[in-house]
Amino acid sequence: MKLLTANMTTYGYALAGSAFIDPVLKTEGLRPTNLVLFGAALVLHVLASYIAPEGESP
Repeated sequence: MKLLTANMTTYGYALAGSAFIDPVLKTEGLRPTNLVLFGAALVLHVLASYIAPEGESP
């Protein structure tokens, strides 16, 4: 379980980072794809906190 939550959190941070750094570097603004990536990142973080509600650290 610790590995699962650690992977989910890591991928969540990676998706959120790529969703926000892409518009900054390309100066195109937020596109729907970026919002979908950020939504997926939030889902991964929520699922990880649901699996380990006490805040178990990996």
